[in-house]
Amino acid sequence: MADYMTREIAMPFDGVIDAVSDALATKGFEIIASIDVQALMKNRVGAVIKPHTVLFACNPHLVWRALQIEGKVGPLLPINVIVREKQGEYIEIAIADPVSNECDIDDIRLRNVATGVRRLLEEVLNQLCPEETPHT
Repeated sequence: MADYMTREIAMPFDGVIDAVSDALATKGFEIIASIDVQALMKNRVGAVIKPHTVLFACNPHLVWRALQIEGKVGPLLPINVIVREKQGEYIEIAIADPVSNECDIDDIRLRNVATGVRRLLEEVLNQLCPEETPHT
């Protein structure tokens, strides 16, 4: 299982989706796709779960840098961002840690790109929830 940097925030679910998307955009990331897991579970298996969305974020400039180093890095992209309701008004934001997810690639240049991506994602979490420290 992947390692994640997580935070909890108290605000409406849809507001968190918008806030995460906006914060990612300030660091050059685009949301290229999303999955409404709540709707998927209801429609496909009849399960009722709390709001849960997976956003797929991509920073095209950093992806380009990574592809120049390793052409098969594609399966590690994009960055998965999970937004899910926990209890009460708390919404969890969990962002896959690109450093731990790319640990099988030994090229130090690629690791440096992943470390830079992690730093940007930590800044996103700090922007959203400045009172906490991201953890994996």
